[in-house]
Amino acid sequence: MFWGTANPAPDYDWGEARPGDNLYTSSVLALDPDTGQLKWHYQEIPHDDWDYDSGLGESLVLERDGKMLLVHQNKSGFVFVYDRTNGKIQNVWPMNHVYNWVERIDPKTGELIGRNPPRLGKRRSSAPGLLGPELELGSYSPKTRLWYNTAMEVCEEVTVEKQTPVLEPAAGLFFGGDQVASIPPAARRMATSMRATR
Repeated sequence: MFWGTANPAPDYDWGEARPGDNLYTSSVLALDPDTGQLKWHYQEIPHDDWDYDSGLGESLVLERDGKMLLVHQNKSGFVFVYDRTNGKIQNVWPMNHVYNWVERIDPKTGELIGRNPPRLGKRRSSAPGLLGPELELGSYSPKTRLWYNTAMEVCEEVTVEKQTPVLEPAAGLFFGGDQVASIPPAARRMATSMRATR
């Protein structure tokens, strides 16, 4: 059984709220459905600073070129392909044309190259926004050997700030940011994106 996990809280870290990789958050877990034993895991977004959890994207299993594969998208706008028998990365590619949270992700190792996290007290635009590319269910065609899906190009504006979590009478959302607003990408980037999809 393949299970995507949510992001850590606060969603936007201000540098001291949750040090380390925050293991098992924003990850894919392979579990034995009979025992619940963890077979393998892969943390797609170590120390997730952007609310790009892995729990909302689909986990598509397929067989191609004799390999047992798992295709998984998360809210970051990237798609990860694993050998589903052991969790080793086979490929990573951007599903969205507009993204600025990393320069790229290494398609062979999954390493995040050029992280660009939001900073405390500074308003900024992040792409994609915390809703991600509006994840829909895709489809794989054995005839074309391609996976088909859609992605929405949406950014957000956010200001990271220190917050105290609400725990009583029940736990509340703990973003660590304020003034979150969904916005379209800059016109120039949007035009480039539209041309690239035609």
